[in-house]
Amino acid sequence: MSFRARLALVAAAAVALAIVAASFVVYFVVRDQLRATVDASLETTAAQLAETPVHDFNHFAAPPSQLGGAPGYPQIVSAAGDVFPRGARVALPVTDRVEGVARNGTGTFLMDSNVNDTHIRVITFPYAPGFAVEVARPLTEVDHSLGRIENYLILIAGGGIAIAAALGLAVSRAALAPVRARGIDACAAAAGRRRVARAEDAADEPADEHRGAGERPHAAARRTRAAAQGRGRAAR
Repeated sequence: MSFRARLALVAAAAVALAIVAASFVVYFVVRDQLRATVDASLETTAAQLAETPVHDFNHFAAPPSQLGGAPGYPQIVSAAGDVFPRGARVALPVTDRVEGVARNGTGTFLMDSNVNDTHIRVITFPYAPGFAVEVARPLTEVDHSLGRIENYLILIAGGGIAIAAALGLAVSRAALAPVRARGIDACAAAAGRRRVARAEDAADEPADEHRGAGERPHAAARRTRAAAQGRGRAAR
């Protein structure tokens, strides 16, 4: 992998990591806000029911909420685990912790559960001695909203990563442009020095009328010495 590719990859990874981290933060902040609204509604209903005098458990119902909102589905639980009203079509889950609230008379808490494939939020609080009350609200709307937000964040993160990759490539090109220019200048300077050196070598070579084209001085000298020796032998 080339240096430019590595630089582009590092830049894109840094931006992509920031986008993914921001998406996670946004998702969980929105999730907490939506669930906090449901929790506040359940706590309001619980406070209203806690002040209701004990009466016929088989006709126990949550008070109507303001502005027509969902009041929640209540259920009375005894310390032995019995539920009221009896014969209800929907029964909320009863755990050891719920029975402990009924038995001890303390310990209001919230939990998630599932009833008939429906995700619900349940608040449990002490009621009459030996009894506790569970109030449930479905989280269907919250889950639906979170699903849409999750899809949007995935699309945003994917687009952000693609843009980060393109920007990383552009940044790597811009960052390496001066280095590339210096490399070209260095190559040009080296070629110029080689041309100057060849020109100087050519200027230093003495002209010799006795040598042929491209012949070196020592070759012409050898030929001259050989001719002189031949004339000497002929004279003898």
